[in-house]
Amino acid sequence: MSKNLQFNNFLLFILIFTVSTLSFTQKAKAIPSFSRQTGLSCDVCHTVFPHLTPFGRDFKLHGYTYDYSKLIKFSRNQYKQQAKEEGFLPNLAVNQIPMLSLRVKSEYSHTKGGSNVPSKTKFNWVKGSSLYFAGEIAPNIGTFTELTGINDEGGSLTLGGFDLALVGPNEKLGPYNLTFGLRGEDMVGFSDPTNSVGNWGALLHGFLGGMSSRNRFFEAFAPSPLEGGEIYAMLGGFTHGGLYAAFGLYHPTSGQVGKTSPSYVVLNDPGSATATFDGTSNVDEYGRLAYFFPEFDHIYTEIGTFGYFGHENMNATEAPGNGEYLDSVREYGIDGQLQYIYSHNLFEIFASFIHDRNGTFYGHDIYNGQLINGSAVAANNFSINADYYYNRTYGIYAKYTYQHSSELKDLNASGEAIGLSWYPYQNVNLRLEEDIYNKDNPDVAATGGNASDYDTTRVLLQYAF
Repeated sequence: MSKNLQFNNFLLFILIFTVSTLSFTQKAKAIPSFSRQTGLSCDVCHTVFPHLTPFGRDFKLHGYTYDYSKLIKFSRNQYKQQAKEEGFLPNLAVNQIPMLSLRVKSEYSHTKGGSNVPSKTKFNWVKGSSLYFAGEIAPNIGTFTELTGINDEGGSLTLGGFDLALVGPNEKLGPYNLTFGLRGEDMVGFSDPTNSVGNWGALLHGFLGGMSSRNRFFEAFAPSPLEGGEIYAMLGGFTHGGLYAAFGLYHPTSGQVGKTSPSYVVLNDPGSATATFDGTSNVDEYGRLAYFFPEFDHIYTEIGTFGYFGHENMNATEAPGNGEYLDSVREYGIDGQLQYIYSHNLFEIFASFIHDRNGTFYGHDIYNGQLINGSAVAANNFSINADYYYNRTYGIYAKYTYQHSSELKDLNASGEAIGLSWYPYQNVNLRLEEDIYNKDNPDVAATGGNASDYDTTRVLLQYAF
């Protein structure tokens, strides 16, 4: 596609968005499936997507079900009463299109380039999309299932995330509420009520373009070939103080055996020898503990820790002998967040530190071409994300990510992203973002360029139905 055509598409994209925005005189009520089913607007559960309010954390903790909440039951009963008065079937009025939502993202991007890195301008009407099947299936049983991958470059539909919740009855332990249950999921941490670790953490703290060749630093938290489950419990709550704990067991799915290895386990310079994943002979363990402090002057805070301990049986052509070895993976970290939610003002800070240690590692360091044979490899990651919104509509945000490994130089990367954000409606978001690389991006090794050559400006539009 020519640059002129790409630019014309971008102008058309802005024109259509502007006209559709100005055609409304009032802020529209958000319409994704949770909002339709509960009768509540999106900002009851979300500050800005995917960040959660205390009410939203409670809704997720209860497995996306309804009967635990007096507010949800009151709202649904209002819908039923209105349907009865208007002559409709009241039990069908709440979920006219139950449990289905669609989210689409359009993007215009320009990569700066340099002497050895070509400048690149790109426009996608459908950069990414997600179809959600989410909500209460039956009393005390709910799900959040995401199908993703469809785009205008020929992507295919894949399972993006799966969380099936079985929630126990509400109990009391002394003066405190006790909530507990069982989750089945395909990503570690996907059901975490903070939405700041696991898969959601990668979205929150990562760059749109990826900060390193691993793309996702915490390997267990990548969209990965895992399946498993967690038992969890919450003593107390998210407003008056509470303690959350979870323990999970995971293992790779048999459908991944013989396929290309996840890049986070065995890294290969493109064009070099490849590696295949040969399953695992052990079950991996995951643990999570988080404390939510009592609300103070409209400030909500959390601090937590988590860890993943795995044993991956690999088949890699770089390894000696027949290429089989056992990789012991130990990953653990801490996370924290602060939210100020009051009147027209919203301010949030999310931070995490992760230490990753592979007991046995075979792969290439593409920064210097060195082959690492059976060495222990350690790496650290620190990320912080902050945002401010006025009236949940006009916002500014910034991210900083730092990655370092003494053994793997291609993991030495750092950078920040800054952006402006606008929510004309609760289900529509327009962003202008600048990704800035301070230290060498791994691709620089092959080009001889500078990290700043990969600085990228993006305009993004996301809309949900």
